[in-house]
Amino acid sequence: MFLYYLLRKKWHLIGFALLSIFASVMMSLFSLHIADVFNAAEVSNYDRVVELLILMFAWYLFIRLMDYYSELCGIYMVNAVRRDIKNDMFNAVISKDPSLFIEKNSGEYISEFTNDITMIETKYLVPMRELLVYTITIFTVSSAIITIDPRMALIIVAGTILCLLFPAIASKYTSQRMMRFLERFDIFVQYLKDVFNALFLFKNYAVEADVVNHDYSGRLAHALKRVQRTGIAV
Repeated sequence: MFLYYLLRKKWHLIGFALLSIFASVMMSLFSLHIADVFNAAEVSNYDRVVELLILMFAWYLFIRLMDYYSELCGIYMVNAVRRDIKNDMFNAVISKDPSLFIEKNSGEYISEFTNDITMIETKYLVPMRELLVYTITIFTVSSAIITIDPRMALIIVAGTILCLLFPAIASKYTSQRMMRFLERFDIFVQYLKDVFNALFLFKNYAVEADVVNHDYSGRLAHALKRVQRTGIAV
C-alpha cells in the first residue's frame, strides 16, 4: 500500500533518493580523504594539510546542505503521502451507505477513525523516511567503497548487517521476557487484590461481630439494633 502511495509521488521520491545518494557518496569520499590529511602531516607537508583542511571544510558544508535538502524533500514526500492517505480514507468513508453507521455512535466512530490515522502516521509514515535514508546510505556507501577497496566494503556491509540484526534479535528476546514478566506481574497484582479483599471482608465481619456482641445503651444502641433487625440505618 505504501509503495503505491510513494509511486504516486514519484518526483518527491526521485529527488529524495538522488539527494540522499549524492550526500552519501560525498560523505564516503570525505571520510576516505581524511587519510590524505594524515599522510600529508606525516611527511611534514603542512601547506598540503592546510589546503586539504580548507577543501574538506567546504566539502563538509556542501554535504550538510545536501543533507538538509534531502531531509526537506523527504518531509515533503511523507506529508504528501499522509495527505493522500487521509483523503482516500475520508472519501472511502463518505462513499459508504449512511445506513451502515446508524447503529454506531458518530462521535465514537470519528474518534476511532482519527486514532487509526494517528497510528498509521506514527508507526509507518514517520519512520518511512528514516528507513529510506538508511537503505540508500548503506547501498550507496557500499557501492562507493567497492570501487576503492572491495574487502573494506565487505567488512562494512557485514558490520552493518550485524548492527541491524543484533538489536532486532536482542529486542525480540527482551520483549518476550518483558511479556512473561508482565504476565507474572498481573497474576501477582490479582493475588494482592484477592488478599486485600479477603482482609477487608474479615475486617467487616469483625466489626459486625463486635457490634452484635457488645451491649450498647441509649439512642446509639436503639439505632444499632434497628439496623440489625431491618438492615436500614437511621
